[in-house]
Amino acid sequence: MKRIILITLVILLAFGSGFLAGKYMHSKLATKHHKSETENSSTYPYKYTNPLLACLNSSQLVMDELVIFKPKVLSYINKITARHPDIHISYYFRDLNNGLWIGINEKEMFSPASLMKVPIMITVLKEAQQNRDLLATKIQYIKDNFKDVDEESGFEKIDKQYYTVEEYIRQMIAYSDNAAALILMQYMGMDKIVKTEKELNLSVNEDAGINTNFVAVNRYAAVFRILYNASYLNKDMSEKALQILSESVYRNGIRSAVPAQYAIAHKYGERDLFDQKGNRNVLQLHHFGIVYFTGKPYLIGVMTRGADRETKQNIIYDLAKITFEEVQKQMQK
Repeated sequence: MKRIILITLVILLAFGSGFLAGKYMHSKLATKHHKSETENSSTYPYKYTNPLLACLNSSQLVMDELVIFKPKVLSYINKITARHPDIHISYYFRDLNNGLWIGINEKEMFSPASLMKVPIMITVLKEAQQNRDLLATKIQYIKDNFKDVDEESGFEKIDKQYYTVEEYIRQMIAYSDNAAALILMQYMGMDKIVKTEKELNLSVNEDAGINTNFVAVNRYAAVFRILYNASYLNKDMSEKALQILSESVYRNGIRSAVPAQYAIAHKYGERDLFDQKGNRNVLQLHHFGIVYFTGKPYLIGVMTRGADRETKQNIIYDLAKITFEEVQKQMQK
């Protein structure tokens, strides 16, 4: 009971961050692959999950390893931290075809905020694998139940209207809607969410508060790798999760740095706080995504703490742009 109360209060008090407690994210499950299946490559129905799961012809992928570009990223981060001594930046990159990865300050801990809505989605979709009617189940939205829940970027819902579970998932992920997250938590029950956390090597520290830093950039990146490799959910539900992530209305950071013709499955998180005058202060800003670059999909994650909101947004944009341009340049060669 203490655990349930803690998590619920943390979300209600997180001022739009959607914070859920958790301490560690391991990559063990992310590196687990299903045995290759026998679908014909011409009829492979999936767009967002790893095509190697269906034995696609390797000519459709670019398996050559990228030349590591860590010095460029590190040089940029060093320049920023010299100008803003209070800023903390963690960066993670992985070539999803062959595993080349780059990590800078990848073990530093941050407060993930709304990034932790993704495990809630995974919990629901895991249940839907056995209960196909779940996603179509309708739940009524009662506005008065959420009058104290901040929705800076949430989905505007109609009072007393019914929405399906799948609609609430899209609201929670695409719009980072806090009320939708709470509705899904209540409907699923904390026991199932906790079970998912344990199976994904997540744990909730009952002493954690909204200011606790407990997730590192490389640990959280494992969530996206798990979805891409369909190593926790089946392929249908992994595909659905990534598709919903690709529908995010958030247009800053990675999304604004990558040309629109490239799909991105992404999620951002803000750890914010209101001051005594009611002004919102964004203490931390993070963004993760899979960029579906033609022939060379890659995963990028940036976590930031300190400085002002605009500075953090610019940092994430710049790092995403450096990354995209480097991949693009090497692919052209």
